[in-house]
Amino acid sequence: MKRLFWQTHKDLSLSKEENFVERHLRFCLYRLEADLSIAEAVLPYLVDRPWLSQCIHSHLRKNNLDQKSIQDLMQIVETHKVYDDIPTLAIETLINQGISLRPLHGLFRRWLTENNRDWALLAAAATALGENTDNMSVLLNSIESPLYSPSVRRAALIQALRTKNKHEALGIVKLAIDSNEPILLDTLLYLLYVERNASLESLNLGNRKILSQYCIAVARGYDDSLPHLEECYIKHIFTRNYKVTITAPIDFHKLLGAKEHARASGFLWQAEQSYLSNPSRYVSQLNLFHEELLYPIFVDKLQLKASKEEAKTVALRNKLDMILKKSRVITISN
Repeated sequence: MKRLFWQTHKDLSLSKEENFVERHLRFCLYRLEADLSIAEAVLPYLVDRPWLSQCIHSHLRKNNLDQKSIQDLMQIVETHKVYDDIPTLAIETLINQGISLRPLHGLFRRWLTENNRDWALLAAAATALGENTDNMSVLLNSIESPLYSPSVRRAALIQALRTKNKHEALGIVKLAIDSNEPILLDTLLYLLYVERNASLESLNLGNRKILSQYCIAVARGYDDSLPHLEECYIKHIFTRNYKVTITAPIDFHKLLGAKEHARASGFLWQAEQSYLSNPSRYVSQLNLFHEELLYPIFVDKLQLKASKEEAKTVALRNKLDMILKKSRVITISN
């Protein structure tokens, strides 16, 4: 295996682009045991051949890197600006080696403040900043702001909650408890209930924060005292994907009826599945969902038509116009 690697390395150094040369390199790096000489040989490929970065990263992690390799990786983090995944992998490798990245904390704070790099790089930077409590303010800002990727907020949350003070930890949890992002809430609730041995009740939220249905449903897995909620896909998508703030106790099951709720949820699910892959299907399914959702408002609440059959004869755009002319405030809670 090593013989094949070194022959492949030689071929690449001579710029031989024969078939299978890079394939052989991948084959070797994923299977070879730790070897510092091999790690040193392939480290420059992180920059020179970025399409090989994953297999290079995989082998680097197996080794206890020497000082030169560590300095080379830190240089990549500091200077590489072409592909964000390259400094990301370099940071992850250094963290895995237990290397202090304090000399780069100023750079990481700037990245998080500007928030214009790839989410994976910002998440790695947030992880590295957890090394020093002096970075707490930038971590808290990342946790609180919905402008950051959920993965970045999650990384910042994990690092910020390393604090030993329980009162401070609960304050940090409050910054993101009203989020609608599952990846963030899953981590937050685990840290709250398991790591901190606390609960939603211990946050003393009162009416200051409106918790999402998803948050309460997941928290109930840790706390049987929380109310059982009937899952509603419509409300979940509204709050998570479309950032709708629902302040009134709206029950879409009662509003639509069981059969109609299932139909509307099905149309919305189809729309969400088609969002990136089939834009025309996304629009058509979303229109069908809107039609299903508007029927009880159009017919039952405002009585603009006598039945759903009559309502079907009115175009969606016209339905919306008629509703707006009739009433700008519609109570649909039960």
